[in-house]
Amino acid sequence: MARHIFGKELDVTKLKSNVLSDLNKHIGKIHFMMDELKNIGKIVTQPKCFICNSTKSSHFSNVYGFEYVECSDCSHVYTQTRYRDEDIIEFYTENATYSQVTYANKETCNYRRDCVAKPKFDFVIDNISGIPSTKKWLDVGCGIGDLVSVANDSGWDCTGLELSRHSIAFSKEIFNQNLVQSTLEDHAAKSNDRYDIISFIGVLEHVINPIKHLEITHELLGQDGYVLIQVPNALSMSTFTQDIFPNTVFRHMSPVEHIMLFSQTSLEKALTLTGFEPVVYWWHGLDSYEILNQITLLSKEEIHNTKFNNAWMKLMSEIQLVFDNNKLSDRILCLAKKI
Repeated sequence: MARHIFGKELDVTKLKSNVLSDLNKHIGKIHFMMDELKNIGKIVTQPKCFICNSTKSSHFSNVYGFEYVECSDCSHVYTQTRYRDEDIIEFYTENATYSQVTYANKETCNYRRDCVAKPKFDFVIDNISGIPSTKKWLDVGCGIGDLVSVANDSGWDCTGLELSRHSIAFSKEIFNQNLVQSTLEDHAAKSNDRYDIISFIGVLEHVINPIKHLEITHELLGQDGYVLIQVPNALSMSTFTQDIFPNTVFRHMSPVEHIMLFSQTSLEKALTLTGFEPVVYWWHGLDSYEILNQITLLSKEEIHNTKFNNAWMKLMSEIQLVFDNNKLSDRILCLAKKI
């Protein structure tokens, strides 16, 4: 039986300062990014569930003209239409806007490393059954390499795979990490390495073949290996909020980036199908931040420095903990063991 951990302290003013300074400008960047993908991409239909292959589904939500549906068998949530795999790969490889909006912010990168990546590293170390002698880690879709940097500085041999050449350059400049520009499939075909830990932090919701990614992961892991997965939670307060305000979505349920959202049920289904057993879940997220953003965007007046804003910001972690304790956080973090 997997254990569950709830809550995490986080100062969003340090992590999201570039977003909070001008929400409308940030949404403008998201719309610009969506238009860029439209220019290179072709819309195709997704006829079945990404996890269990069921063709039975029901309506879940509409965001920016994309319909999310919920699988009737495993409760996985996904968009009925999406861009082709080759278009998605090209977008993440070449698009500078996505890298800058998501990761590459010099003002927040060190806070991201110390207060976002480091706790995830510690979570893994605290929950595996002993430190392996080889200490080999593969971080797939590693962004700017913040987790790679933490692992390497802690004595692990960590390789980071990333598609975005802009993020790779940023990682070298900021953290002095030499990331590998590659998909997991290509890396597995070229490398004979075996790993003790393989991580997917905010990755599987972007790809059209999460099951295949986990199957490859199973092959690349040693006998006592672990996979660390962070995915967006479909049944979260952020989801429920964005369902009400679908025209101002810029994170979480963004259909250009997140072509699927997981439930605990669908994540466990994916892990079981590919030979993994969940060890521990960590429920935490940014739902209280999401709610504040939507209230800010709704208001016709500037609400910064108002009594409401100041009180909400002060209590944000406490408010978030209520959601986390009820598994309503917008992220599911799971450490699973190879079986």
